[in-house]
Amino acid sequence: TSAPAGGVYTSITGGFWHSAAIHPDGSIASWGDDFYKQVTDTPAGFDFVQVSAGSFGSLAVRTNGTVVSWGADFSGQVSGTPTGAGFVAVAAGDRHNMALRDDGVVFVWGDDAYGQVTLCPPQQQHVAIAAGQWSCYAMVDGDCDGTLPADERDEDGDGTSPCAGDCADGDPALNPDD
Repeated sequence: TSAPAGGVYTSITGGFWHSAAIHPDGSIASWGDDFYKQVTDTPAGFDFVQVSAGSFGSLAVRTNGTVVSWGADFSGQVSGTPTGAGFVAVAAGDRHNMALRDDGVVFVWGDDAYGQVTLCPPQQQHVAIAAGQWSCYAMVDGDCDGTLPADERDEDGDGTSPCAGDCADGDPALNPDD
């Protein structure tokens, strides 16, 4: 399907095959390829505060702090969605997803071929998350603390690449061109 014409949006996200955006009324619009129902299965409602599109599906946070996922379920990235409330952010990867709860705990589920689920940082007090194609990132108190399981920066081969310092300040460990 084509991108929606006109309209006002409060946020937008782009996945590999599709995109999504949130209207000011809290509803989600999705467009792009619909091979895995990542467009037609977009949930209805007017209570969404964040959406993230991955390669084969999307996930979103509702105003009540619950998470909903849709699209392909190759590796449990839909069926493994955590239940309960208190979630404040989501991030979609290739075949894995992440959710951040208000107590700083990160949940990761789906494909673990590159350690993107099992190597996700176990510490609590995370404040932000991001998912790459085959990786996950979790920020703690303004410092980046994460895993880069499929990233060339994993120089010692242990599946992790911690970053000491403020990533926003152009830490050379994550931004060598800064």
